[in-house]
Amino acid sequence: MKNKLTGVLAATLALTMILPTGAKAFSDGKTTVVSNAEVASQELKKIAAEKAALLTKSHGTTSVQYALIDNGKLTLSGQAGKNDMEGEQPLTKDTLYGIGSVSKMYATAAVMKLVDEGKVDLDAPVVNYVPDFKMKDGRYKRITPRMLLNHSSGLQGSTLSNAFIFNDNDTYSHDLLLQQLSNQSLKVDPGAFSVYCNDGFTLAEILVERVSGMTFTEFLHQRFTEPLKMNHTKTPQDKWRDEKRAGLYFPAYQGQLPIESVNVIGTGGVSSTAEDMVRFSQLFMGQGKGILSNKVVRAMEQEEYKKGMWPGDGDNSFNYGLGWDSVKLYPFSEYGIKGLAKGGDTALQHAILVVLPEQKIAAAVLSSGGRSSTNQLLATELLLAVLKEKGTIKDIKPEQIFWQAGQGQDASKRGKESGLLWQ
Repeated sequence: MKNKLTGVLAATLALTMILPTGAKAFSDGKTTVVSNAEVASQELKKIAAEKAALLTKSHGTTSVQYALIDNGKLTLSGQAGKNDMEGEQPLTKDTLYGIGSVSKMYATAAVMKLVDEGKVDLDAPVVNYVPDFKMKDGRYKRITPRMLLNHSSGLQGSTLSNAFIFNDNDTYSHDLLLQQLSNQSLKVDPGAFSVYCNDGFTLAEILVERVSGMTFTEFLHQRFTEPLKMNHTKTPQDKWRDEKRAGLYFPAYQGQLPIESVNVIGTGGVSSTAEDMVRFSQLFMGQGKGILSNKVVRAMEQEEYKKGMWPGDGDNSFNYGLGWDSVKLYPFSEYGIKGLAKGGDTALQHAILVVLPEQKIAAAVLSSGGRSSTNQLLATELLLAVLKEKGTIKDIKPEQIFWQAGQGQDASKRGKESGLLWQ
């Protein structure tokens, strides 16, 4: 039996079964076509609106924003849910969301830009570029930029002191990382295996700053957001207007929360919109207008997870490339289609970017509340619908849901109650 995505992601295709045909999105939800061409079918727009509404009604999501790009054309863009409590600032395509760990793709792209420029060698020691990087454990000298980006550095993981705060762009966590690492040891030999590591990307952020002589935010804007016209992609070091940010809420708190600021930018501090994220995705489909070479883009999607110990090669939610959570993404792998994905979750905001590079299609879904895994359900369903409309796939395969023997009718009942299709 293949190791399919577990939990919510096991229900990727089951979303189609949950809503009745005539279900409607929230009254303040909106789906728009943002190109002069007839590019998004009515069926696709209907799927997007219904499933976005479902997220806001049934999955703890306060608001959701989504976009799809197809061969360079922004074909679908919409949003659903509520924004501010007073109802004075409606959700729009320009509403900013924190994208959490999807920021790691921006850090990865920044490092790869320096690789393109001949300023960084992926397999040279990090200490060549950040000479004051030191640890108690002498093995740190073997850590390379590649290991930072594929989660195999052996660093402890998450030194995030004062990183997640409200309405404050304090840089303590970034500024103190090297000092904190100097008192730490590695948990494993560098390169031994890949396990999720936030600190590697803050260290990559510092590497970019040292090599380029710019702040990470300056580098990000100069090399990426300006050329790609990503006008709504910001970091805590930018000035942004409060009213353009998604409203944040927490069940145990009465009222709307202040701006959530993540001050480890390369790890999780970028804020953006769904439209800007799919514009960014063009880099990974050979449509980046010379921003990144095809050589480094292809390097990012290689199966880096196989370079160390790995439990198996089944369909999984994590099979790391450089930056990517998955370079062999289910369910697209079931159709022989390469899929890339990166998810991100802060305490209150959640994001997913799914790219099909060979098909030149990508989808992004951002939310206040909910989680990145449920956002991925929507992104996956939109992409499968597009592939079917184009004739790239004949049919959408039914999902198999497995449960342990002996659960019998109770398991089946729970499946029906949760809206899943149990087979």
